[in-house]
Amino acid sequence: MFKNYLIITLRNIKKHKGYSFINITGLAVGMTCCLLIWLYVQDERSFDRYHTNANRIYRLELTLRLEGQEKKYALSSHPMGPTLANDIPEIQQSVRFWFIDPVAMVQNRNHEYVAENVIFTDANLFDVFSFSLHQGDPNTALAEPYSLILTQAMAKRYLDTGDPIGQTLTIRWEGKDIPFHVTGVLEDIPTNSHFKINFLASYTSLNSMLSQEVLQTWVDFKTYTYFLIEEGVPPERVASKFPALIEKYMGGFARQLFGPDIVPEDILQFHLRPLTDIYLHSDVEYEIGATGSITIIYVFSVVKMLILIIAGINVVNLATARSANRAKEVGIRKVCGAGKISLIGQFLGEAVVFALLSLGLAMVLTELLLPAFNAFIFKELTFDLRDMISFLPLIILVGLGAGIYPAFVLSAFQPAQILRGAQRTTTGTRSPLLRKGLVVFQFTISSILIIGMLIMSSQMNYIKHKSLGFDQKQILLVPLRTVELRNRFPALKAELLQLPEILKVANSNNILGRRQQRLGEVLCQREANPGQSGFTIQFMRVDEEFIPTLGIEIVAGRNFSKTFATDVESGYLLNETAVKKLGWASVEEALGKELFFDLEDLRGKVIGVMKDFHFAALHHPIEPLVFFMSNAPMGWASMKIHTTDIPGTLASIQEIFKRFIPDYPFAYTFLDDRIDHLYLAEHRVQQIFGICTALAIFIACLGLFGLASFTTEQRTKEIGIRKALGASVMDIVLLLSKEFSKWVALANVIAWPAAYWIMNQWLQSFAYRTEIQLWVFVVTAFSTFVLALLTVSWQAIKAALTNPVEALRYE
Repeated sequence: MFKNYLIITLRNIKKHKGYSFINITGLAVGMTCCLLIWLYVQDERSFDRYHTNANRIYRLELTLRLEGQEKKYALSSHPMGPTLANDIPEIQQSVRFWFIDPVAMVQNRNHEYVAENVIFTDANLFDVFSFSLHQGDPNTALAEPYSLILTQAMAKRYLDTGDPIGQTLTIRWEGKDIPFHVTGVLEDIPTNSHFKINFLASYTSLNSMLSQEVLQTWVDFKTYTYFLIEEGVPPERVASKFPALIEKYMGGFARQLFGPDIVPEDILQFHLRPLTDIYLHSDVEYEIGATGSITIIYVFSVVKMLILIIAGINVVNLATARSANRAKEVGIRKVCGAGKISLIGQFLGEAVVFALLSLGLAMVLTELLLPAFNAFIFKELTFDLRDMISFLPLIILVGLGAGIYPAFVLSAFQPAQILRGAQRTTTGTRSPLLRKGLVVFQFTISSILIIGMLIMSSQMNYIKHKSLGFDQKQILLVPLRTVELRNRFPALKAELLQLPEILKVANSNNILGRRQQRLGEVLCQREANPGQSGFTIQFMRVDEEFIPTLGIEIVAGRNFSKTFATDVESGYLLNETAVKKLGWASVEEALGKELFFDLEDLRGKVIGVMKDFHFAALHHPIEPLVFFMSNAPMGWASMKIHTTDIPGTLASIQEIFKRFIPDYPFAYTFLDDRIDHLYLAEHRVQQIFGICTALAIFIACLGLFGLASFTTEQRTKEIGIRKALGASVMDIVLLLSKEFSKWVALANVIAWPAAYWIMNQWLQSFAYRTEIQLWVFVVTAFSTFVLALLTVSWQAIKAALTNPVEALRYE
């Protein structure tokens, strides 16, 4: 029986090639899009789940509350991990990660220094995380000071041939060359990890690299701490013990800083975040690596299913529309003894065969498109047999879902009525409301996607052209990675300014254009008295050339100047937001006011106020900011250049740097490129969303084309009579297009409010955003009308141009 059904299905596919092509192509395109998004979503959701103890590993995070301000940090301090693990029995082990900031310089085989991230971690790393050593003993590899583990890729790049164990690798940090002994080679870690590892150094090395004061203080938040909690212990039980420990270890410091009546828990709280939630659910600052977004995962998951549903709707619509053509087949089968159940099984089987054929085509398309898709999203996704098996139940479900209604419609025909012709006159219009409703649904989804794509484009365009409050064009940023180079900055600056293309050169400890507010934070108070209210404020150390180089506007007071010796010791520049936060009525009132900062007990007066500018991504509102002047060597050079010969200018700058640091590669970036990179994820989402929108529209129009073909075929005689009575080609086209136009109009009416609400929610993730304007909805309505009319008109014009004689001979 199944063989018979399969043969009949294949014969029908061969006989009705156009109908089969629309169904299979529509489903295949929908499945291809669904497969690619599914692979992407699966990869995003798999982050950090490869660790054996993933469900028991938690990261310690902090929340700081001051003056109604709440900040969340992924950071902790050096002693927190071991101390909390010792005091809380439910914590089995703790592991810390400390990064050399910003980078370390690692000497390669050619005795050149290359910037690399070196992570210091505890010796029990392998007891908590499922990292594997290709060579070395995980129990002892990080036990001794100056022990170093590196990945296989780094071993090939930096070490001599032969056994890497025991070789020495020199790391230059803070002007010192420190030899590290290679004790292990790490297998390259999976890409679905929330932070990347190239070099791991023993944490005990820090005992001689950092001061004991830094290693023992509880308020130097620069470490990442992870806990392994006992099996079956809820994290809430561990977190409930944090307040008492905050009081024990930080209570005295908090009262010394904020007064004797302060409750430490009101200012500082510890939290535990599951390891598997870090990548997609992080909402903290100073994240250890790039993160994803669970919202984007939800959006893509919904879009994936909607595209698949749109493709399935085509099968339902065309099957019910063609039901009249299969009425006689059903009647004969029933007369010959076929029951309703067997007929339902036959038609469901046909739908599943369509789905499986479409899946085969979709798999081919996926394999062809996957390399380009990987390059686009910067991943290394693969599609194999396991993925197909995982995806197969969904495809069968789609086939059954698309075929179930047509199967019940066709199996319900009465053989007596069919064979005398009565059923044939009604089956073609048996389900007009359903077909109309499904077409309306298709175009409603398509309209929502178009509106979403246009609003995303509008927001990205707004970001691109919004003034950030400083000059970002042709600002070259160069890291000064060695102490020697920083100390020689005045001489370096003098030589750079000899180049006519360089207008200004400035020095700073940080740079603008970060996704999060990560310039640095310090506690700010209006009085240097314990108990005085305060708040955290972003800060940068700059020289007197930084503000003119970046074109930052001074709205009151003056810039730093070397002619005022006190500027270095006690002169501050605030932004307008900081002035408001400090409670002064105007920027002029702030001038000359005293401020106290807990950074090295700095105290001094405000000498100037800067106009607010966006020193981080537009996702965040502008926060209070203070500039300190520094004559000490700092790690970044900012250059304002004016030239059309960028490569030639860079070559000249590189030549100057090579004379100062011949062993170091010249590294640079442009400020506008860094700012563009802040929105790379949004641009990528916008582009993927645009592709999904185009595919959804294509599939919907493909189904509309099939319905238009069927409708035109059913009205062939009517068209012939109308033409014989004098109807023009335009009259026929309008006649056949009118009904479909009403469906598209209704779809837009439904789509507008839904799209407005959805996109308004998305825009809330930006502190600065564009307005949703009427033109977006008008363009969407016009686009869907034009696409629908073009789709329908092809068949309508073809029918209108047919000779009426041929039409009246029809059947």
